[in-house]
Amino acid sequence: METKPVFDGFVTFIYTHDLERAATFYGESLGLRMVHDEGPARIFRISDQGYLGVCMASDERPSVPGGICLSLVTDDVDGVYGRLVDAGVETLGAPQSLPQFGIYSFFLRDPDGHLVEVQRFDDPGWKD
Repeated sequence: METKPVFDGFVTFIYTHDLERAATFYGESLGLRMVHDEGPARIFRISDQGYLGVCMASDERPSVPGGICLSLVTDDVDGVYGRLVDAGVETLGAPQSLPQFGIYSFFLRDPDGHLVEVQRFDDPGWKD
């Protein structure tokens, strides 16, 4: 019997035109602990394995009502990708390294069109 992948965490990314204002709101107003500063993105701990990423908006990633990216974190990005492709799930491309953010990932869309990312953080200290 095939074993389903086990995800290690959950990160929801939202987009903003004012990163400092958003980071101040989530960090100071809501009291979330920032666990990683990637420059154009800040990661906040929501729970033991749940995080919120607040990122700068861009033409490719606009700040719109309802605009989210659901990120599933696993060390086995390639394995998950292979299983999804083998099952006929359409992805938006093969896994790739994004060194500017210290991640390795690929994207797909759920049946409703929500963006989903399967990723691995290459910086082992990102959540310390």
